[in-house]
Amino acid sequence: MRRRVSTTIDPSRVAATVLQVGVRLDAPDDLTLGTAIGRLVAALALEGVLSTPVSHDATPEGTSALVAFLGDTST
Repeated sequence: MRRRVSTTIDPSRVAATVLQVGVRLDAPDDLTLGTAIGRLVAALALEGVLSTPVSHDATPEGTSALVAFLGDTST
């Protein structure tokens, strides 16, 4: 028997800060952060910009990650 996880992810609780090297994402928990990272990496790929998460930090206030730009493939 499979159990289904019932969790609501609220993307409005994610803050994005664009930096020269990438985008810093701040979220209240790891699940929300991971979802935001996946969506950001996919959206950037559709625009021809390769990216990858390069750092992760967790504090009592929430979690954050840096998604770094790897280059522009649309030349």
